[in-house]
Amino acid sequence: MKQAERTARSKHEIFVAAHTEFGQHDYETVTMESICTKHHISKGMMYHYYTGKDELFLLCVQKMFEQLHDHLDAHFDSFTQGTVSDMVNTYFLQREHFFQTFAQERVIYENAMIHPPKHLKEEIQRLRQPVQEVNRRFMEQVFAHATLRGTVCKEEAMRFLESVSCMCWPLWELYRDGETDLFSVEREFRHFLNMLLFGIAEEDGNA
Repeated sequence: MKQAERTARSKHEIFVAAHTEFGQHDYETVTMESICTKHHISKGMMYHYYTGKDELFLLCVQKMFEQLHDHLDAHFDSFTQGTVSDMVNTYFLQREHFFQTFAQERVIYENAMIHPPKHLKEEIQRLRQPVQEVNRRFMEQVFAHATLRGTVCKEEAMRFLESVSCMCWPLWELYRDGETDLFSVEREFRHFLNMLLFGIAEEDGNA
């Protein structure tokens, strides 16, 4: 076996071990030592290829976001059918289906997005870009099918949502009702998005 092949195999073995640990446990409880001990990896080999826990965690997060992106992209046509409410519901149902199918990715998502390590938040957001790209395409479809208020055009609606998007997670964290498991979070976020899209009160027809 060539050196390049041995290197690739060793790095893959370490990644699979790290993915298993981060896919089953909270970020805080996983250590380089626990990965090595549970998966019979020498510390020498571990540190030869990876600098530490954060590098391995971010690789797992990157892989999870790439898989989520591919899943949503593969089902994108289903997000453009029915009413706007149907589209939103289908989008979140596909997200739920992904995390039900890939249980380890669900835990990694929770570690990255619901309980993120503070010092990695910026890097996690950078890695999230592929999913944000699908989100943007989805919202473009939503606004293409929605009946917007007479004073609002599609471009203004997209600009508003993109301006708000950077604040969505902080706003949601203030809004949420103490739920922390992913499926509760997804349900609350779906409700949150519905309120953003449709408002929270009927306009007074006599005004």
